[in-house]
Amino acid sequence: MKPNVLYLHSHDTGRYIQPYGHGVATPNLQRLAEQGVLFRNHFCHSPTCSPSRASMLTGLYAHENGLYGLAHRGFRLHDPTQHLVHFVRQAGYTTILAGMQHEARDEPGNPAWQQLGYEQYLGPPATAHETAVSFLQSNPAQPFFLTVGFEETHRPFPELDDSDPNPDYAQPPTPLPNTPETRRDMAAFNKMVQTLDGKMGQVLDALDASGLADNTLVICTTDHGLAFPRMKCTLYDSGLGVILLLRGPGGCTGGKVVDSMTSHLDIFPTVCELLGLEPPEGLRGQSLLGLVDGVAKSLHEKLFFEVSYHAAYEPQRAIRTARWKYIRRFDNQPYPILPNCDNSPSKWVWLQNGWREQPPPDEALFDLLFDPNETNNLINAPSHKAIAADLRQQLVDWMAETDDPLRLGRMPAPETAVINPPDIISPNEVELFPANEPILAADRLPLVNGHLDKRPFFLEGGKVGVLLLHGLTATPAEVRLLAQRLHANGYTIAAPLLPGHGIQPEDLNEVRWRDWVWEAEMAYQHLATVCDQVFVGGESTGGAIALHLAADHPEIAGVLAYAPAIKLALTVADIAKLYAAAPLIDAIPKENVHDNPYWQGYRVNPLWAVVELMRLGREVRHRLGEIRQPVLVMQGRHDETIAPDCGEMIMAGVASSQKELRWLERSGHVVLLERELGKITAVTERFMAGVLGVEAANGNE
Repeated sequence: MKPNVLYLHSHDTGRYIQPYGHGVATPNLQRLAEQGVLFRNHFCHSPTCSPSRASMLTGLYAHENGLYGLAHRGFRLHDPTQHLVHFVRQAGYTTILAGMQHEARDEPGNPAWQQLGYEQYLGPPATAHETAVSFLQSNPAQPFFLTVGFEETHRPFPELDDSDPNPDYAQPPTPLPNTPETRRDMAAFNKMVQTLDGKMGQVLDALDASGLADNTLVICTTDHGLAFPRMKCTLYDSGLGVILLLRGPGGCTGGKVVDSMTSHLDIFPTVCELLGLEPPEGLRGQSLLGLVDGVAKSLHEKLFFEVSYHAAYEPQRAIRTARWKYIRRFDNQPYPILPNCDNSPSKWVWLQNGWREQPPPDEALFDLLFDPNETNNLINAPSHKAIAADLRQQLVDWMAETDDPLRLGRMPAPETAVINPPDIISPNEVELFPANEPILAADRLPLVNGHLDKRPFFLEGGKVGVLLLHGLTATPAEVRLLAQRLHANGYTIAAPLLPGHGIQPEDLNEVRWRDWVWEAEMAYQHLATVCDQVFVGGESTGGAIALHLAADHPEIAGVLAYAPAIKLALTVADIAKLYAAAPLIDAIPKENVHDNPYWQGYRVNPLWAVVELMRLGREVRHRLGEIRQPVLVMQGRHDETIAPDCGEMIMAGVASSQKELRWLERSGHVVLLERELGKITAVTERFMAGVLGVEAANGNE
């Protein structure tokens, strides 16, 4: 009987599991390595999610198969039938997907899994291990190709609690500095990778119990390096190096270790050889089975790598040999492309210390024998000029031989692709709008969800900046009317889109409150680079985040908290019901969502996001005493969302000498879109003018 295939794929894991020497126990993956084959020097071809997976599963370079950007941002395979799943399905295999794929996105009447050749879709990533186990327990028809795609270890990482190991004992990945922030960040990754190991272990146990293990090739890998600075989305080994474990037929047993360089491009021809199938023409890799049985000592004298688009455009190409790495950039940007690095505490450590001002080299040459961390660029060393010239020419030749479009200029992108500007900080800032772009007047704002206006914006004005943060389930449209009025009086305004918002309500249940804080942090840092003084403010959840930022940054000029959601209007019984329901019910309908024609956001309240808001509020309440800046709180008298004493709680808790609570007698919760916006604007401007020691532009309430 033809062998089955079980393809286990994680997200953003690099080589950070126990069998590769990572100091955190992953016993199931350790067992898999000891029973199979571990490839010590295995690399992805393109270290960003969709291009990495697509190159592996088509056997073609990213610029050849067309998916050199993210599928969910609008990039597509030239020909989805080139996918490995289509190929094995044509050979008689039953093809099943449990969990995630990242090589296509859903289209009307044409779900992504069907585009890629899967016959069955078992369910989303959160339950992928459970549905895969059920499939393996069902005495499935053979032969099958079962893909199990895990969301782990993609950010956001889980929260640490008292039962977790002390994060100060965690070791941050090279080349990050060893600080409390990076240690805690790595400890959170370690917690998630152990979750991944447990889920993969359940699937492997089910395979063993089914009696099919001896006739099933297990392929376990990931897409690229960790979601930390200088890892994911870079052509350093820390971004390219990935796990590969094989177990099953073809000699993939016995705990063997292969040291020679191998590539994701080798997976397709390996599956072909093991399944006895004639490989399609044009595959760029070679079968790994020669290395497994010892017939071949090595497959590749050199490997080629590329990255073009992630959140932003950052075209690079590279060549690697056993000893040397040559990287060339093609964008000539004088700064790091920061939106291509996921937001995180580790990213913030580098940003605090001038990462934004460190220009990346146009070319780099590294001696991997003496400099495995790739920190000493030898491109201008006279003693290495010949090596650099040789590798440079080989890279040019490869680009010509493979018809790389980058030779002719900027890599083309689909018209509908979502691409960040290169000069911003966060991947969640999809667009920035200049000051001269007209802002929608109140009578022209789209109705609720008629067309979800999710645009973040940046309005350039004077040297005093105001960060305005929207509330839970909303978008920056919630703060735009106030922003327009403040900008008209000379302020520079930034309004980011918080993670999980402006897409689908279920996305909000996947993020944690720290993700909102870090997005706000990135926007604040951007604003602080162009303004001498910055006020931070927001509505509801945004107000709570603004208070959190003020506790972190004593240099902030002042806080503008509009209906700050540091405590919700819930009884103890309500809270108990919420915690009980959140794991079971995704969302509940919002009340009165159609009452305000200018509000832009979700029609439902995702329950787990509400739990996260409560956690944020608790954290802010505990830190009120750290806030010494001037604080303005404005709260609606008819607000039934937050606790009535939120404003008074803030006034009593902050250590500010200048603080003010103003009640809005005719307003409810969404105060920035209700009847008293004129009063809010006037009070806000007067308050900021008082802090700055200047006369308010508009003092009329």
